[in-house]
Amino acid sequence: MKTERGNDPLLTPLLRAGPGEEHERALAELLSEHAYQRIDRIVAAKFRQFGFAADHRDDVRNDIVIRIINRLHRLVHSHDAQPIEKFADYVAVVAFNTIDNFGRQADPARVRLRNRVRYALRHDRRFALWEAPAGLLADLSGWRGNREGVEEVRPISFGTSRKLSDLLIETFERTSRPVYFESLVAALSPLTASERPPFPEPAVARSPAEKVENAAYLHRLWREICDLPPRQRAALLLNVRDATGESVTRLLPVTGIATVGQIGESLSIDAGVFAGLWADLPLEDAKIAVILGVSRQQVINLRRAARERLSRRLQDFRERKGKK
Repeated sequence: MKTERGNDPLLTPLLRAGPGEEHERALAELLSEHAYQRIDRIVAAKFRQFGFAADHRDDVRNDIVIRIINRLHRLVHSHDAQPIEKFADYVAVVAFNTIDNFGRQADPARVRLRNRVRYALRHDRRFALWEAPAGLLADLSGWRGNREGVEEVRPISFGTSRKLSDLLIETFERTSRPVYFESLVAALSPLTASERPPFPEPAVARSPAEKVENAAYLHRLWREICDLPPRQRAALLLNVRDATGESVTRLLPVTGIATVGQIGESLSIDAGVFAGLWADLPLEDAKIAVILGVSRQQVINLRRAARERLSRRLQDFRERKGKK
């Protein structure tokens, strides 16, 4: 019988169940009472938020369920399987991660655009992004809360400007009300159909050999990150971004380097809390400071120390690669 130590009490009937029909009955009850409804709510909300086609909803839902069932089977049959401390939080993390991966595969250009728009709105002082009962709203920072109602935005004609910040300013100046964030992304979506990318894209490997080398480097980098002191690791992973401003941490599950659960464990953050932070990565230093219980300057110092340590640790790897 699989030990119950460290696992959510909700899993006790499954862990105590005998093989065959008893196991299947316990599994079915666990999923029907504590997983399906939560999965359906998350899938429905995220599909509306991202504008995914509804005909893919069942496929994504089934993928989530299969991943959860496989994890539960490992929990029951493997003696060294990691416990599931909070089953509801685990279900949420799997759902968010699966939907995120689906979005990158189904419409990667749209997801990248969405991330870049959100990053610009949160990090450029000229803009404002805030939560409202009906969803995220965006506007020029000076107008936040001073203009009544909400306006939907039609697809934008770009003219000669291709700079995202210029397009955002142009959009907000011609509207008389705040704009739904998702409506804004939809209006900017013609950018993803352009012949040339409107924003810089990360470099990609040009050959199988380069892909192997890049993968080896990333796996080594992840191991070194996990060896960092906890606060340095958190200051880095919660903020690190690529040249386009997109969270590097959010790319780790897509590249197979680490799962969302493994990243959360490395940060010692509750799975449910981390699931809520996932969509907001990269976080601003002020928010990281609150999470770590330190000052904003200390967050900056911790991240600088992490980068310096990683640079020293990876120097040998880069030198060996350069000699090849």
